Amino acid sequence: WWVAGIGVVCLLLLFSGLYLMKKDSADGRRLMWKIAGRAIAENPWGGCGLGYFGGAFGKAQAAYFATEEATEQEEWVAGSPEYGFNEYLQLGVELGIVGSILFLLAVGLAVRQLLYSSRPEKGAVLGGLTAFSVFACFSYPLSVIPLVIVFVLFMALAGTLDDRKLPEEERKRTVGAWFVMGASLLMAGITWRLTEHKEEWKQAYIRWGEEQRYFSMDIFEETVDHYRDLYPFLKDQPKFLFEYGQCLSKTGQYEEGIRILTEGTRLSADPMFYNIMGKDAEALKHFGQAEACFKQASYMVPHRLYPLYLLAKMYFESGQSEKGRDMARQVIQKEPKVMSDAVKEMKAELEERLKP
Repeated sequence: WWVAGIGVVCLLLLFSGLYLMKKDSADGRRLMWKIAGRAIAENPWGGCGLGYFGGAFGKAQAAYFATEEATEQEEWVAGSPEYGFNEYLQLGVELGIVGSILFLLAVGLAVRQLLYSSRPEKGAVLGGLTAFSVFACFSYPLSVIPLVIVFVLFMALAGTLDDRKLPEEERKRTVGAWFVMGASLLMAGITWRLTEHKEEWKQAYIRWGEEQRYFSMDIFEETVDHYRDLYPFLKDQPKFLFEYGQCLSKTGQYEEGIRILTEGTRLSADPMFYNIMGKDAEALKHFGQAEACFKQASYMVPHRLYPLYLLAKMYFESGQSEKGRDMARQVIQKEPKVMSDAVKEMKAELEERLKP
């Protein structure tokens, strides 16, 4: 017992040391899991849909920081992740409790098959599947295509390690065989349907890469028309929607820009979508909508000064001078996570505004 006690103490000291070495990173990971849990609670059964984790996470995080529950450390480590860094929580957000249970059931059946198998190769497959499952608790392997292929390979191998001794004719007549055949045909049909326009998608990605060069050079007038042509193929890509929305904003098409950027907020947790939407709304003289966008952006990642800077400027430009001065003081007093020239310029500009 005393040996076990010493071992436990050593492990606790080890984990404590590891935590202190990367405290902010560990706290940030814990916050992500906490926010993911709140996002699951928003749509517990059906989830928000595959690919919409970022949008659901961003809205849940903004709602959390809009309350008084958050700590200063949580505000300091908050970010806008694309992934949940825990596949089980991310599946819960995207597919809900039902989808998560089905996924865990499939993995559990594969593990059960391996445990009851007497085939010599089962140890390698079981070890690989176990390592993958543990790794999925702390990263996003199901969002990396090569790792998805490895996972599917493990699951397929687990399904083939069957010790039942049935004649080939009888095996073909089993319900399981028919089920596998039907599922295979269904998946083949789905795969064919999803890749039906693969050549057009490929060309769209190639054209997008070419247009990004002009976008980076601030050539928006012609680029916006080309982005409009690419929209049907790339409307599920947050980066494309952000660039397209910016092009629309830069060319004065503010209402369409808000529509496109709103679609982006369903896919991404990046507060910059709301910053650009706020600027578009301000250009349209919709100051209430602009205020809501800037506040949403500031709640999503509280330690960033840019949304509050835009909000202060909007107050001044819309004649709300008292609100503008209050917000300017907040920005000047707020310590950024990373001090940069841009931050210094924003503070200097607001200091000028405060001068009598």
